[in-house]
Amino acid sequence: LTRSAMSLLRVAFAVLLPVAVVLSQPWGLQSEAACNFTNAPRVSHFWDVSCRNSSSLGCLADGQNPECRFCGQGDYKKVLCPASSCSFANPPHLPYYWDADCRLGKIGCLADGVHVQCRFCGEFPYNGTVPCKTGNTTTPAGSCLFVNEPEMPHFWDATCEDGMLGCRADGMHKECRFCGRGDYSEVKCPASLCTFREPPAQPYKHYWEPLCWNASSDILGCLADGIHRECRFCGAGDYSVVLCPAVEKVDLGTAANYAILTKTGISTVPSSSITGNISISPAAGTYMTGFNFDKSSPEFWTSSQITGFALSATHSSPVPAILSTAVSDMETAYTNASQRNNTQGYNLGDGNIGGMTLAPGVYTFGTDININSDMTFSGGADNVFILQTTGKLMQAASTNVISSGGAQAKTIFWQVKGTVWVGSSAVMQGILLAKNNVVFESSSSLTGRVLAQTDSALQKATPALSRVPPSNLEAFCCVT
Repeated sequence: LTRSAMSLLRVAFAVLLPVAVVLSQPWGLQSEAACNFTNAPRVSHFWDVSCRNSSSLGCLADGQNPECRFCGQGDYKKVLCPASSCSFANPPHLPYYWDADCRLGKIGCLADGVHVQCRFCGEFPYNGTVPCKTGNTTTPAGSCLFVNEPEMPHFWDATCEDGMLGCRADGMHKECRFCGRGDYSEVKCPASLCTFREPPAQPYKHYWEPLCWNASSDILGCLADGIHRECRFCGAGDYSVVLCPAVEKVDLGTAANYAILTKTGISTVPSSSITGNISISPAAGTYMTGFNFDKSSPEFWTSSQITGFALSATHSSPVPAILSTAVSDMETAYTNASQRNNTQGYNLGDGNIGGMTLAPGVYTFGTDININSDMTFSGGADNVFILQTTGKLMQAASTNVISSGGAQAKTIFWQVKGTVWVGSSAVMQGILLAKNNVVFESSSSLTGRVLAQTDSALQKATPALSRVPPSNLEAFCCVT
């Protein structure tokens, strides 16, 4: 069957505390209503409302609630566990289901990074290897939907717009994009299209190379996943002569016009010092506190703590429209950073990166990121560093994030789903793309930007935030 047939505002400047991702025991599913076991069973279970007036197989699993139901294993293997048992940190763009037979090493398993039984299926690159299960598959709204699955590689690209090459590949979703072959060869396919049975061993990296097997010079490292000829090892070990493609910087759009941009609030305990514009939207300007603003202008506020302007959704036109676009650009940048393909391995140091020197590339963590001693980003002026975490980012007091060899704060991106916390007297560098709040404690500093989707707090901090480039808000509304 084909798929269709089955078819801040309160940013606290603080150390980013990455969240840990742990493989769940196969029997430990979460449910919207909780089963109540005296001792946790070693069998998968879920909450099934159809059990209320039924004595079907697996119901009354905990001996108390009829809706508590065993599934997927042993005597209950015929009872399908729901796909909702999967737990994704970010919404996926591929169909998935719960496969009780999944084990590490089987293609598509561990799809959510948490449960080994959560399995991708049906859509490229799993269309030829993992069929979806009828009646037990979830197809996310944000995914490609073809009447007939094409052989052309494709992926979900949140940056797609109508008119861009390869976009709207399925004829319905503009984000569905062809890549890497034929007329779409200039559109780069993400390395995530490789489907390894297990993550490749270090130090091997990989990417999607459409030229694989086209010439004798394009053979080494190809067919890295044993399935797709375009999947290619690069950059290390036996494949050190195969150059890995450079990581592109994250486009901030108009969010780059702000030193601090949040959705719900910005607070400070005097006297902090900020170089650049600060803004909140859609929250009102009253949610920027502690700055002792001069509010004489209807278009912007000023403060002795800010070398720049303070703007909010309640300032006069055209400021609200400008900020609405900036917030949208901030959210797009966060999504873009979160979807970048890993090039430097997973859970480096179990998230403890203090004392390390990091090379350019994309680092992925299913753990909190902890900086408990000085760490360094080493690279050239154009090199890009992206650190992704589903957890928090936490930087200990009096520690330093250092750039060397020409590396610049503007090309260091921290994509953090949890809280960011920078301890007292700590020195942080980079663009903080935070899903939650950001906190800077007393005497801490930042060279970079805070782009937070909740709020930001400065506790007598002195962040040396990078000044907005020539396209600052003076060009739009704030001429003094």
